[in-house]
Amino acid sequence: MSVNEFLTRFVVIWLAHIGPDDWAREPGLHTRAPWRAALAVRQWRAGFNAGGPHKFIETTATNPQFRIRVPPGHPSKAHVVVAVAQKYECYRSRNYEDEEIGFTIYEVPPGMQRVTPQYVSEQMPLVCRIGV
Repeated sequence: MSVNEFLTRFVVIWLAHIGPDDWAREPGLHTRAPWRAALAVRQWRAGFNAGGPHKFIETTATNPQFRIRVPPGHPSKAHVVVAVAQKYECYRSRNYEDEEIGFTIYEVPPGMQRVTPQYVSEQMPLVCRIGV
């Protein structure tokens, strides 16, 4: 892609890099165990698994869900970096607006396989971020 085409397609660009090997470059983290990254690619489709934010109690449980487990023997707290992004697709018109996206984090009991509408109605999320 040429620079001119890039400038016509993008208004804002954010660059960030954080990875599992970055701990080795940060002396303050040397006493901690290295961490790992996981990538999960999913699609949200209207009427199927696009349930909206946690305020939509009846449908939010249809959203894609991911379980994060703190391994046994580790502290009860863990540092987690969550990023939700939309892939850029070059066939989109310049007037196309990205859909609003976000994520919600719940602490769930070990045996629970999926967050349910009942659980959403009874529990407050630990974190909820919504926005483009």
